[in-house]
Amino acid sequence: MSDNGLRQRKAATTQTKAMQVDDGRHIIDKDNKNVDNDVPFILRPWVYFQKALPPMIFFGLNFSVTIFSMLFFALVKYAGTQLLLVNGWPAGTYETTFNVACLVAMSHSTVILIPLYKCMQLQPFVPTRRLSDSPLYWQLSSDALLQYCTGYMIQDSVFTLIRAYKVGYDPSDTVFLAHHFVTVSYMTQCRYLKAGHISTMLCIFAGEVTNPVMMVW
Repeated sequence: MSDNGLRQRKAATTQTKAMQVDDGRHIIDKDNKNVDNDVPFILRPWVYFQKALPPMIFFGLNFSVTIFSMLFFALVKYAGTQLLLVNGWPAGTYETTFNVACLVAMSHSTVILIPLYKCMQLQPFVPTRRLSDSPLYWQLSSDALLQYCTGYMIQDSVFTLIRAYKVGYDPSDTVFLAHHFVTVSYMTQCRYLKAGHISTMLCIFAGEVTNPVMMVW
């Protein structure tokens, strides 16, 4: 995109941002008109979850979507375990627990990829861009996406440690745990500083886009 095109998009974004506020239930413009329907369809569930879940504030950040995400993936893990067991997989083995983790990873990537792409498509790629320079719906949805990914990383780390304790530690676990720690740290810092969200989403997208295929393989 040309420099002139980037300036025009930035100007339009800034104007839209200034015209929108959150009344606690809807995104409304300066004329008190509900503009929820102007939110891209693929991002509406993320805006909804961000606004509907009760705030859970820790260290100045809202972790409501993160906690919801952790509970969701724990449920997926339980359902995946039962699915494999009823199909004859042996209980409590490394192979079963590892393949359940693959199912959970696929449920994370398949849900998050399209919204991530849409968010990146809607804003100029400026890695240090401040969150407040974007429209309100983008602020809400991008934060929810980062929380969703954070919840996945935390629960995967917890269950990796549980699995290592029960059925044995694999050397590759160190790499996964280190990756999750660094990723969660980066996402949380971006949320705390209210800047750099789009750089984080690019990293997540690049890491997750091959996940569904690789997990099957």
